[in-house]
Amino acid sequence: MALINPDAPQDQRVNKIIQKYNDIIKAGVPGTSFYVDSGRTGASDANTRTGTVKTSPLATIDEANDRCTANNGDYIFVAPGHNEEVKTVGGLNLDTAGITIVFEGEGADRAKITFSDLVGADMNVDAASITLVRPRFVAAIDALTGPVDVNAADFTIVDGLYEDATNIDTTDCIVSVPASVRMHIFGMRYQEGNAGGTQKQSFIQMNGVDNAILADIDIRGDFGTGNVENVTDELLNVRLDNMFLENTNSGPQPGIVLDTNCDGLAKDILIRIVSGTTYVSSQADINWHDSFGTQTDGSTFGDPIGASTTGGLESKLDIITDFHTVPVQDTTDDAQMRDVIGKKDDTAAAGAVSTTESGIAYHKQNVTANIAITALHGVPVADTTDDVNMRDVVGKKDDAAAAGTVTTTESGMAYHKQNVTNTEALVALHVVPVADTTDDANMRDVVGKKDDAAAAGAVTTTESGMAYHKQNVTNTEAIVALHVVPVADTTDDANMRDVVGKKDDAAAVGAVSTTESGMAYHKQNVTNTEAILVDTSTTLPGLPGTCHIIQKTIVCSTIPDDGGSPQAAPLTGAASGDLMLEEIIFQTDSATGLVGPTVMQVISDNTDGLTGNTTPIWAEAVANLGAGKTINNPLADTMLLPIMLESGKILYINGDNAVGTGAGTVEVIMKFRRITAAATIAAA
Repeated sequence: MALINPDAPQDQRVNKIIQKYNDIIKAGVPGTSFYVDSGRTGASDANTRTGTVKTSPLATIDEANDRCTANNGDYIFVAPGHNEEVKTVGGLNLDTAGITIVFEGEGADRAKITFSDLVGADMNVDAASITLVRPRFVAAIDALTGPVDVNAADFTIVDGLYEDATNIDTTDCIVSVPASVRMHIFGMRYQEGNAGGTQKQSFIQMNGVDNAILADIDIRGDFGTGNVENVTDELLNVRLDNMFLENTNSGPQPGIVLDTNCDGLAKDILIRIVSGTTYVSSQADINWHDSFGTQTDGSTFGDPIGASTTGGLESKLDIITDFHTVPVQDTTDDAQMRDVIGKKDDTAAAGAVSTTESGIAYHKQNVTANIAITALHGVPVADTTDDVNMRDVVGKKDDAAAAGTVTTTESGMAYHKQNVTNTEALVALHVVPVADTTDDANMRDVVGKKDDAAAAGAVTTTESGMAYHKQNVTNTEAIVALHVVPVADTTDDANMRDVVGKKDDAAAVGAVSTTESGMAYHKQNVTNTEAILVDTSTTLPGLPGTCHIIQKTIVCSTIPDDGGSPQAAPLTGAASGDLMLEEIIFQTDSATGLVGPTVMQVISDNTDGLTGNTTPIWAEAVANLGAGKTINNPLADTMLLPIMLESGKILYINGDNAVGTGAGTVEVIMKFRRITAAATIAAA
């Protein structure tokens, strides 16, 4: 099933909507899926083509629309590279309610609708609840007047693209009327050419479209009226969200033109015009939030849309600015933050804190106090027993080392020196002992020396850890030797390697013994398994679900006309039970192929279901059955398989409206699957 690319660059909201459609497609669309691909060989709008098989697509969206059922949840998948050419007024008429059309592909390969030949060429949306997902519209003629013509309610575009070209400009791209209430556009981008064509008027033109939503819109170009235009009747309860509009018209002209009676909400709207501040023709009765306008010369930061300069944010900023000037010296005011902070030439505070002095005054008081504190950081005299200030506790570099137990009169420096002396004694205990010492007084004796001899036999209370490590290494080497593979076909049974065996042991034969290895038995099992593996088609004949394939060679001149003797050329004998016919393959000879009828048909004489001399279950045009051709299920013009061939019934071949002529041949291969146990069928 076709999927939409969720990784293509879109707005986050658009990505979520596209993911919703992806989830629907993955789960299976609620209605019927139709496929359109003008670029595929054999694509056709013929009545014999259902359009529901991706490999046998329809040629146009227009035909697919006609095949859909209203409000059935039907989807139309338009293949990458498809080009729907619209050359007349109403050249594409979407008049089936409730359908969804998905345009596949990326970049230049994205499926598209091209408007050409006539300035009035257009696509009419004449039924409700039609959705276009990732549509791409291309103008191939200058001065198109409303090529996307919306005339019905609940029309939706998701992630759309409209392209003008060199010297081609569309007058009004999307045109909607009052009947198109609840028109929703989630993601729409306009790609201008060189603006060398007829003067554009607007990109989206709406007349009385109530409850409309325009979101995630990016439109830049030279529009004589405005990028978005409300004509004739006002828009009620409109929603505008996340729109980037740039009008390069030198007039200047606004980005949005609104009737003064419009109402609704607008959020995150950015509009850029050539000059001036008329970003919208009227703010109307719309509530504007976080929306700004600017000019192309880049000289302004951005003016808010929907708020006056005198009563808005800018006037508030002017008031705030006044609060940032410094107050008078030593003010006792306490109304604004500037009063609390103070002035650089405020006098230093003195004594206890008060409720009238500034932060600067207290900083200056602290500086004076810190000068007095600094004096207390001078080192004391050596070996002082004073205990008044922290410098007495820390001590002096030339204090003598303390000795013995701690006291209440010595400095930290004295104790540090005492610890250094004690540490030197500890260092001596880290020297390695003599080799093979039996001492057990210090940790170095327990650890041992690198040249200690390896221990032997049972553990003792006199050997070092190093001696035991060496003993373990010797023992490990002996264990390693036991992991070497034994000689081939050894009968030894002393170690695990003898039990496992060797890769080139001979396969065991006959009953088990007490002398052969596991490898020998593995090889014996492989040999026995190969003998067990036999053709299940002979050992399990006729089980339901098993496959049965037959082949019949037909000479073209023996093929009858379906209006004459339609059952004169049987492909099979009578089925001995019910069989499921799954596949038919036609392979013509390499020299001639088939000639005569328009279409070669396979029919059955079933009692139930699709049956009859002129009702094919599988058919292919003779034009496709020349020399050396192979046609299988996906390529067949008509393919209604699988079907059940009833017990006692036969398959026949005949031609549509003519008999076969010539000596050409066709091999007909038929694949059945049993429904009835032991059912069979033979070639005629």
